[in-house]
Amino acid sequence: MKAEIFLGLLVILSLFQASVSSSYGLPEGLSDTSLLSSVGEAKQLVDAAYKHTRNRIKEHLQNDALTLIELLGYFTQPVAGTRAAVWAADYMETTLTLLKEKLRWAVRGGLQCHRFKKCQTRLSASPLGSGMDQQRSLMFMQWGLFIDHDLDFSPDTPARVTFSGKVDCHTSCAKQPPCFPIKVQPAFFLKGRGGEGDSRANEMLEQACMHTLFVREHNRLARGLKRLNPHWNGKKLYQEARKILGAMIQIITYRDYLPLPLATSFQRLIPHYWGYNESVDPQISNVFTLAFCFAHASVPPTLDHLNLNYKPRGPKIQLRNAAFAVWRIVKEVAVAGGIDPFLQSLMANQAKLMTQQQMVVDELQDRMSEQVERIGFDLSVLNMQRSRDHGLPGYNSWRQFCGLSQPSGLKTLVRVLRNHGLAKKFIWLYGTQKNIDIWIGALAEPIVNGGRGGPLMACLIGTQFRNVSDGDRFWWENRGVFTPWQCSSLAKISLSRIICDNTHMSKVPRHTFWANRYSCGFVSCSQILKLDLKAWKSKRTKEVTDQ
Repeated sequence: MKAEIFLGLLVILSLFQASVSSSYGLPEGLSDTSLLSSVGEAKQLVDAAYKHTRNRIKEHLQNDALTLIELLGYFTQPVAGTRAAVWAADYMETTLTLLKEKLRWAVRGGLQCHRFKKCQTRLSASPLGSGMDQQRSLMFMQWGLFIDHDLDFSPDTPARVTFSGKVDCHTSCAKQPPCFPIKVQPAFFLKGRGGEGDSRANEMLEQACMHTLFVREHNRLARGLKRLNPHWNGKKLYQEARKILGAMIQIITYRDYLPLPLATSFQRLIPHYWGYNESVDPQISNVFTLAFCFAHASVPPTLDHLNLNYKPRGPKIQLRNAAFAVWRIVKEVAVAGGIDPFLQSLMANQAKLMTQQQMVVDELQDRMSEQVERIGFDLSVLNMQRSRDHGLPGYNSWRQFCGLSQPSGLKTLVRVLRNHGLAKKFIWLYGTQKNIDIWIGALAEPIVNGGRGGPLMACLIGTQFRNVSDGDRFWWENRGVFTPWQCSSLAKISLSRIICDNTHMSKVPRHTFWANRYSCGFVSCSQILKLDLKAWKSKRTKEVTDQ
């Protein structure tokens, strides 16, 4: 695998060499020497950083000194082909850095460089108050994040020390690859140490609760199937329960969730399902991984934990104290409830309302994840930096992709955003509307009528979700995946029922994604339809394995 990476790197860099030589009149021999020596040196530096990181983790593990972030990062490292791609990217970037330094003296007129305005990470603090969404619950926000994490994950380099030395990215502010610290103004500098986690199941309390909920549901389904089919072995029970659970998530997402952010665009972007289409590519597009992060704008700065009567059990928890804090769930178990108090908060409280004046709360920017020992990140900056790292086109290119108008200047951008001040700020920061990062540009658009995103966001999200269903051979509605009886039974499921079946709650809202105020809109669990597992009773009595 390393040989393939190395060969591919040489091919790409040879093109870079030809470009540099022709542009700056470099001697051919000098270019060849610099190229080959830089590739070899980069390989040594990157391999050494990878090895140093692995050895440090092993050493900390042996000495019982492994930090939470190191443990979680170890289990989320890229593997197989993805690891090879990440490794190649590290080789490439390090080689280019070395080449620039070695060739600087030979270039007539100096290398091209971008002139940046004076760095201002924050022109002004975001408003402290955040308006609440009067139509969408916190569960609406949480389901978006839950599905987003199910569909996509951007790999990160495993190295946690610099390629040019032994600087620790966790503790240093040195801006040397792969370390990427983000400077903030002194007024916003944090005394505490923060971090942005690698394992997303435990990133936030509510996310951990959702994962726990569906693990419980999987096990509940397996027990029910075992009672109906005692001759099924463990593997068959696991796979069938997994298949049912996947169908549940598909149904809840497409029937209950997507019509809310897409609103009037839903039927046009995701029409009636007609069956599997082998010509459709269901792979997640790069741009979707950013567009679907619109849910970040619905995250409030605090979270609640409620009792069975949906009353606060204590003071609100600041978001910065909820990251990687699953111990709070364990603490709730000792008192009463476990995940229940946080799920109740998701259903009974409102999501934050995204506005052009406050897109993302400061808790996700200045004070993100202070529970782990790592320098804090700004989630908004991460989203924008990811689009640049992945080489995604700018705002106007995606407007064109979706058949929307492309602003040609300040006046036309004002018409699209319907906000002169915001449009003017974008032009001042980016120089041209063409350079606006896709995430912030799409997020800034006025929301479609009844939805929770602008027309560009709706297009990118709707297009991807249609491809996901149409290009999936095992989509729950596709002929032969489930029997007609099973499909009829699955159509009755709801997130409310799943919560009833796996918690101690007796009352839940019938529509979990709508803004609900207890007790208005809440019904007894006995009134929520159940999944009838009889449709899965096998006529065979001999032991069954996966076939």
